Amino acid sequence: NTWLPVSASLVISGRSQNLQNILTNLASEPCPPIEVFVVDEQEGVLGGEPRNFPFGVAFLSNDREDPTDSTRRALESATGDVVIFLSAEHVVEPGFVQAHLEAQKAAGE
Repeated sequence: NTWLPVSASLVISGRSQNLQNILTNLASEPCPPIEVFVVDEQEGVLGGEPRNFPFGVAFLSNDREDPTDSTRRALESATGDVVIFLSAEHVVEPGFVQAHLEAQKAAGE
């Protein structure tokens, strides 16, 4: 299968362990994203950069109270043909990205 390039936008609120888990699980996908934008709702709580992943990780701080501001910046910066939006509460199981791509293909988009 040929997969479309995927970007992911992840909104977190000071949950660095959730961030690490989600990034690690995305990295193990058969078709991982090409980039992940992390929107931090509480600036400075990540405690350092995540380890190396097979995709770029860009951090966007949310300077305003409106989380859509940073999410919009992530969307505008995304280079993938498909953008998947996640929050810290998402559980990324094996095949997560592939299932999204297959659902989009089935919907004819």
